[in-house]
Amino acid sequence: MNRGQENRLHPLFIVFSLVKTLRNLWPLLLILFFKGAQQPQRYLVIGGAALLVFLAADIIKWRRFRYQVEADKLLIRQGLFFRDEKTIYYSRIHSVQVEQPLLQRLFGMAQLKIETPGGSGESDGVLPALSQERAEELRSLLMQRSQGREWPEDAAAEGSDAGCRPEAEGVRALPLVRMPAGQLFVGALSTVNPGLVLAFFAGLFSFADDIVKRIVPKRISDQLLHAIESSVSGPVSLAIMGAGALLGAWLLSSLLYIVKYYGFTAEERDGSIVITYGLFEKKMNAIKPERVQAIVVKEGLLRQALGYAEIEVRVVSSDMDASLMLHPYVPVRDIPQLLSRCLPGFELGSVQHGAPRRAWWYYIRYRLLFLALAFIGVYWFLGAWAYWVLALLPPLLLTGWLGFRDAGVGLRDRQFIVRNRIIARKTCYVLRPQIVALQMGRTYFQETKRLMSLKAHLLNGNDFSVSCLDEQDVQEIWAWYQRRKRRS
Repeated sequence: MNRGQENRLHPLFIVFSLVKTLRNLWPLLLILFFKGAQQPQRYLVIGGAALLVFLAADIIKWRRFRYQVEADKLLIRQGLFFRDEKTIYYSRIHSVQVEQPLLQRLFGMAQLKIETPGGSGESDGVLPALSQERAEELRSLLMQRSQGREWPEDAAAEGSDAGCRPEAEGVRALPLVRMPAGQLFVGALSTVNPGLVLAFFAGLFSFADDIVKRIVPKRISDQLLHAIESSVSGPVSLAIMGAGALLGAWLLSSLLYIVKYYGFTAEERDGSIVITYGLFEKKMNAIKPERVQAIVVKEGLLRQALGYAEIEVRVVSSDMDASLMLHPYVPVRDIPQLLSRCLPGFELGSVQHGAPRRAWWYYIRYRLLFLALAFIGVYWFLGAWAYWVLALLPPLLLTGWLGFRDAGVGLRDRQFIVRNRIIARKTCYVLRPQIVALQMGRTYFQETKRLMSLKAHLLNGNDFSVSCLDEQDVQEIWAWYQRRKRRS
């Protein structure tokens, strides 16, 4: 990997690319499998020809893929029919990720993702098939070059034992976070991810429905469906089924949490924070502390009662919704010490301006509107069963009141604090130089109550907002922002 020399990906890229193509085409392959049972020779020929076409395309993509390490930039050239060249200057790199999906991990391979400002949804540079050692070498090299450090010429020599390795002499890894198994287990039991669980079950049911229609005779499937409908005809069975679904969702969410954050560690290496986690799909993210835009402290209802939280960091990335986990389960009392070691520019602070008492209605009105629409919809289809929807009224009122109680903002000399809640409480800490715009606004009804809403926009596309604050408090925040803006 000499300077200026073009390098290829590992040849296993062909296998990984072929598997990815077949995985994306699994519905079509499933149909061909069942259709092929009637005319096996015909479909074997069609499938074999398609497989050869995909294999040839992947071989050409591998041969045309090149990356080149220059003195001030990384060049990536690729393309099957059209040549595409990307230039990534080291000074613009904000983070570098080393990921090992399950298939790559089985072969000791990894993929490298490079993030810079102003991307468009995907990582700006991706090297999808490198040996694990080469990926770590490149990660260390890119992060050091992004900080303006020189790299010895012989350290990048291909095949050299003194290559650019993170554990080379003079480079030490300083442990910052290490999550033991017991803490991981307790953290898993205290979290529920409804979106992830619903997506998992939706995919599972969709896949199972397609398979059942192809394999199980219609008469048997109709009898099974009738037995299920008759077994859940009463309110008690519905309540038991609902409780079982909640228990299953909680256990599944806990299992997915353990799989995702297994072996979670954070280290300071080469002036960067290197975060590693994952059981089947291992990920390694490297970020520069000075490029962090904001930190977000999340406290779910159960975690808040236990005195624990999770900490995310937001950096300038090609994925505007992306966030990196700094610690998935940390005692709230330990957060100041953790920030002083990892991100000394940030410090915890209190919310000084909360929502006034006259704003409470705005925090529960949408919840009541949701309840009314749900009641009407269920009553339209199921009649009297709609009264069971009213059981959602207490939790909706509780979360609305908690959202009203927790909403607010705080000011420090160089730091802006925003706190809000939908279900989990989120406290966002933003350094003043990272705020590119501060937006104030209000509706007609808010104006009659002398209320205003506030939204802070960051360079990475994220925004943090809080609704229905006293207009005098918002004007004070605006004056702070304008004063700090003139000084900067």
